[in-house]
Amino acid sequence: MNDEDLDFEEQIEQCREKLLILKTPNGVPLRIGQFFIEHSAYWNRPFSGRISAPKHSKRIEYGNFGLELRFGGNYFLVELAIDRCVNTVSHLLDLFAVGEEYSYELLLEKLRLDVRGAVANYDGNEYRGYYPIVDNNMVFGTQSIDVKDFVGIVTATSEIYRMYKF
Repeated sequence: MNDEDLDFEEQIEQCREKLLILKTPNGVPLRIGQFFIEHSAYWNRPFSGRISAPKHSKRIEYGNFGLELRFGGNYFLVELAIDRCVNTVSHLLDLFAVGEEYSYELLLEKLRLDVRGAVANYDGNEYRGYYPIVDNNMVFGTQSIDVKDFVGIVTATSEIYRMYKF
């Protein structure tokens, strides 16, 4: 069966199955956390500009919040960001099932906030509120996480955008 031939309920179930790629019942697999970092981490160099930093993925460690990546005095809480994004998409699928969905633009904003809220300080305490962004980037000194790229992995993997065709 072609994905285009799926009915509404089948598409909801397919999206739910695809979310299991990102987060299993045992949590977020290391390889998934590494994939997110490989495709959303950057170096911000004064003369050469912004360049991809996929090797940051090799520095992911397990901490109080699961998979974490230290940037100077802060920690980007990789697993917490992915977990929150999965929960947001899953909740939206629940809303679709009862006809109470919201716009794709609002979904993207909620996902961006999920990512921006997943930062801890040097003591390992999660910040209250949202980490600031500059041009879609959470900047940690000379390194950054591109929030748009991070969210793009969630929407592409889950294929939640397909729900808006019904």
